[in-house]
Amino acid sequence: MIYGVVVYIIGTMNGYEEVFPLLVVLKMIIGGWLATFPMIAIQLWAAMNWRSFAVVFTINVVLTLPSILAINSERYGPYYPWAQAFFMMYVNDETGMFFVPFTQFLFITCGSFILIFTLGLLSFLRKSIS
Repeated sequence: MIYGVVVYIIGTMNGYEEVFPLLVVLKMIIGGWLATFPMIAIQLWAAMNWRSFAVVFTINVVLTLPSILAINSERYGPYYPWAQAFFMMYVNDETGMFFVPFTQFLFITCGSFILIFTLGLLSFLRKSIS
């Protein structure tokens, strides 16, 4: 939400008199937010298994760094879950949900979130309470 407010304020300060692209900004904000769910799920799962925050943070960094290469690849980029935040916030002419095809959103973003969330939930249910 802060991103949308800042875009509006900066646009007003720079004198842009066009109509504010509210739908585009909302799609960027919501799409980027939804694309972070797999990252959140894996951090929560890792946080349940390791006491050190550094390990959890390192796992996410290690999985995020290859997204720099994946984003530039037409072949592998659409299939890498950590690159989805970029794709969902990158405005292009392609029609679809959050600037990506619906199947990409459904299978890659939602699918990876459901898989990681399920694995984390099973891990949580098997843990003993002490």
